[in-house]
Amino acid sequence: MRLPPELFPGMPRAFRFRDPDGHLIELYDSMRQVLPPEPAVDQATASGVEWPETIEDDGTPFLGEPYLGPLE
Repeated sequence: MRLPPELFPGMPRAFRFRDPDGHLIELYDSMRQVLPPEPAVDQATASGVEWPETIEDDGTPFLGEPYLGPLE
């Protein structure tokens, strides 16, 4: 799959592949800083949403077995 480089600013070289579960994995060797266009607007302030200081952990990200790939 060939994706346009405009979707990945600041990453001159990257390799992408899809794992057996359908997740897209991206490996890259460098990343340049890309500055936002002026004027930058804080999205949380612009939408009127108050962000919490902390979020309670319900433990769901750590359930299940990790995919370790073929172990042959």
